[in-house]
Amino acid sequence: CLIFIVLNSFITDFPQSDLKYEAIKIRNEMAFKDALDKNSIDAFDSFMINYPDAIEFTEAKKIKMNLVFQKAKSINTIEAYNEFVEMYPEGEHYIDIFNLKANALGNKILENNKYKTPAINWAKSFDNKGYDDVAKGFITLPNSDIFIIASSFKQKQKNLDIWFLKLNKEGKMVWNKEIGDTLNESLTAIDLINDNQFIAVGQNNFNDTLKGKSWIISAHSDGSKAWSKNFDSEKLNCVIKSTDKNIVFGGFYEAADSTKKFYLAKIKNSGKIIWQRFYSMAGEIHDVCKTDSNTIMFTGSNFLINVDLNGYIKWEKNFEDSSLINNLEILHNNVCFTERRMDSTFILHKFDLQGNEIWSKVIADSSFDKITDLKLLPNENILMSGIKEYDIQLNWFNNNGERIKAEFFGTDKKETDCKLSLSNENKLLLLITIEYSANDSDILVINKENL
Repeated sequence: CLIFIVLNSFITDFPQSDLKYEAIKIRNEMAFKDALDKNSIDAFDSFMINYPDAIEFTEAKKIKMNLVFQKAKSINTIEAYNEFVEMYPEGEHYIDIFNLKANALGNKILENNKYKTPAINWAKSFDNKGYDDVAKGFITLPNSDIFIIASSFKQKQKNLDIWFLKLNKEGKMVWNKEIGDTLNESLTAIDLINDNQFIAVGQNNFNDTLKGKSWIISAHSDGSKAWSKNFDSEKLNCVIKSTDKNIVFGGFYEAADSTKKFYLAKIKNSGKIIWQRFYSMAGEIHDVCKTDSNTIMFTGSNFLINVDLNGYIKWEKNFEDSSLINNLEILHNNVCFTERRMDSTFILHKFDLQGNEIWSKVIADSSFDKITDLKLLPNENILMSGIKEYDIQLNWFNNNGERIKAEFFGTDKKETDCKLSLSNENKLLLLITIEYSANDSDILVINKENL
């Protein structure tokens, strides 16, 4: 355009002129208006390259971001969403793009489901910037929002960090937060302190040479940290709100002979220690549950143990030395858990709160690689999730331990874990880790109808 040529010539030929800056201002305004008229990504790219000092630069950058966002939405591919996030990792459309990508990934996974699992309401898959993401645990809030804890391994930094996500009941991500430093952190279990605060347990400050310490972190419902604290053990595997409204958690400590032994502790909501118990049993505590009789029950190695609210043992049940006891669930007077024996036989047990066996059933017709979770349902049926040849199998049992239904879910990738939760609307939630390749896993959340 002739006027651009004239203005640029004037600016170049008369650098000392009092009118120079007025000429620059007019030129930039005209160039910005031209970009607005063309309303294209290329036009705003050209404006920002040619006029980086223009007053309109910030506005041009914002308009370009909106154009890129609309383009990504119209293309509706995972690649387009990845490109947008790479360009604008902290942009105002980040949550929108994140959720569009989660929806696209989830739908793609459903399309590749070999079993056409019935009654799925929605599926959302979450990827943290291409890191290796592994789901660790989740809980549902009274309003059916979902808190998720996960680990993200960053290949370049060779570092394991924490990833928190909050979803609404439709599976839309409300926020996500990364927590990490130069050493590794890993969380294994999560529970609510109240409607506005949750607590998660695990281990931090470890690497190839450091063993690390057991670790608890408490965060508010917006993901901001309330407090964090280390304790006198090596790692924590489980956490509950106790019957007296304090917090109980378990894991293991390293004894003087370097063996693992049971560790259980109780703290106040503030993190202040009430008591710690260093038991003599070898191994580590896997699961801990509160009971209706003001006691605490936990599984560890080949033990089922009941303790009072001060952590003193009331009774214990010992299983075969080679057995692994975990997946503890308690509802009223029903205590259910699984046993895995050395020969890979899985047994589903039901006890009462006094430690009396009600029944034990070998889980036949299933060659599980592992059982991943167990839930006692409000109707006293039992729901179990497991991995079988990298596919997920869901089994429903009645209160007599008889299998009444089985469902499968699986893709051409590897499903490596599946955790279970129920929403207040009695929807079944599955928290799944899918491994696409070595060091490349994502998180999948499925909402489906319960039996």
